[in-house]
Amino acid sequence: MGTKVKTCAVVGASPEADSAFVRQALEQADYIICADGGWDRIRLAGVCPHLIVGDFDSACKVVPKETEVISLPTHKDDTDLLAAVKEGLKRGYTDFMILGALGGRLDHTYGNLCVLQYILRRGGTAVLQDRDTQVYLLNAGYTAVLKGVQHSTVSVFPFGCACCTLTYEGLEYPLEKGTLVSYAPVGVSNVAVRDTVVIHCHEGTAVVMVLCLQEDKA
Repeated sequence: MGTKVKTCAVVGASPEADSAFVRQALEQADYIICADGGWDRIRLAGVCPHLIVGDFDSACKVVPKETEVISLPTHKDDTDLLAAVKEGLKRGYTDFMILGALGGRLDHTYGNLCVLQYILRRGGTAVLQDRDTQVYLLNAGYTAVLKGVQHSTVSVFPFGCACCTLTYEGLEYPLEKGTLVSYAPVGVSNVAVRDTVVIHCHEGTAVVMVLCLQEDKA
């Protein structure tokens, strides 16, 4: 049997983060890092992190004595979330679950997609996740296997490139080495017709967004 990959959870400060979902999701994590205001998100969920990274411009400054804190300057190049991910990578983690990073300001959300690419370029894996949505990046030569997604909405777009070539199975509109371009969002709002969806990226980089509303699970 192989060794289980340990997961590092990084919690951002999205105001749309659901405390109950965050608490449940963090049960799967081996190590928890809060990115600045992410501390307020999990404090409300009743969870104690291992590490808080940030400039504390948007987070409660009272932290548990057992929690390590890395204070950042307010004027810096990295976002608090990227700084938190860099700390996770330094500590040997390669599998990241990023919570509290969707919704809220659009520029912050886009910046968090860039953090996914930062992790992939360093050999790691990552997902942005909230109660209803999961977001992955998929590089050329890699395959994503999405399980338990029947009836979910699956949207795919090029990311950081003009186009990407993909094959996917298990969606209402399948694709066989088809090319998606950045200026025509034809990959939006596909629907999973099977419980398992397989997406393979032949060229470029794709962002995969899976939306599963609670009423769809009934």
